[in-house]
Amino acid sequence: MPNVIIIPDPQVHKVCQDAVNFANNSQSDFIFYLIPPLKDNNSPLLNETIDFSVALSYLDKIKKEQNYNDEDFILSFYNGILSAEENGYSNLFLAGARYDEDYPCTGIISLKYLGWSVLEEKYNYELQKHSILHLIVCGMIGSYTQLDPHRDIGCLLDQNMILSNFNLKLQRGYYLCSKTEFNCYNNIKKEKYGNSILRLCDSFKTGINNKLESSISTVPNLTKKKLKLELSHKLTLISIGLAIIVILFGNNMCERFIQYKEKINNSKADKNSSVTIKPKTIINFELPYLENVPIIDKGIFIKYYYNDLVFGGANINSVSICARTSKGEKLDINGSNYELSMDITEEPYVEFEYKGITYSIEISRHPFSVNCIIKKNITPTLALKEAKTFVDLKEL
Repeated sequence: MPNVIIIPDPQVHKVCQDAVNFANNSQSDFIFYLIPPLKDNNSPLLNETIDFSVALSYLDKIKKEQNYNDEDFILSFYNGILSAEENGYSNLFLAGARYDEDYPCTGIISLKYLGWSVLEEKYNYELQKHSILHLIVCGMIGSYTQLDPHRDIGCLLDQNMILSNFNLKLQRGYYLCSKTEFNCYNNIKKEKYGNSILRLCDSFKTGINNKLESSISTVPNLTKKKLKLELSHKLTLISIGLAIIVILFGNNMCERFIQYKEKINNSKADKNSSVTIKPKTIINFELPYLENVPIIDKGIFIKYYYNDLVFGGANINSVSICARTSKGEKLDINGSNYELSMDITEEPYVEFEYKGITYSIEISRHPFSVNCIIKKNITPTLALKEAKTFVDLKEL
């Protein structure tokens, strides 16, 4: 398998060292090395501005001098302006060459505009490492595959012509898009090292999860704050509206309410009477990333977790549930440790029964967000199964 050689810039040396150690401890398909910059006063990487072709030529020269193989990937961090004069670009942050191009398997990352405020607004060391690993994987995909970049959706193949959109990659977590998008996940499997890169992404995703989730959980969530603020405003408006109604209608309203209540009580005595309860939307919001969101009560939550929609909580064993894709196809549900998970890229439609009431969860994905609508009192359209049928009873 190829080696991955990283040449850090002093300002990211520590985080690069930790990222390399993490990469080697997480998988065995690639061997990662961190080497110091060569003591070369004539190095073009010392210039304030460099054309990417000059940088890649220099890195290819290092590979040959150090007797690395052509398929070994060398990536250097550069604290200067990276340009592509022939293409008219003057502020690149990542450039590289594929295995069948000039200067094969070389890459360079400019730190000039790539500050941590751009990479991830939640400044945190673990997220810095997470960002560095994403940059390395993006460089490897560019060097070892024939896959073409596409518009920004949070996939590792996003073109990221707008630098801040790199955050989408971090939010999706080493995501390669599905067949309903640009099919990068399936296409990369056809490449020589495609499956190895998939295992690498999976190892990074799994291994960094605990530390990353812990880091994110301590940061205030702007989406959550916005949701609470919007709900607060709505409750205030409802309260004002009720007050106006009472002022306008006074006792007449109370009398009508009493009459209506008596009518309802009388109707219960009629065996042939029936009351139809209409479905009601109880919440419509943008689903935050890597955060448990309680629904109904604190015994049930949902979570946007990498490429999955997770449904769980202490009361999961009292739930009956089923799900389908947005196209009506069967959607697999996997379960363990008080959690059920399903592929969020398929835009799940979920129905579940909890405490005698049937609910639905409808997920829709957008370029920069995932929206979630939860309704209650729905008429089931799916064959619900007890949650414990998806999980080992011992774990529930």
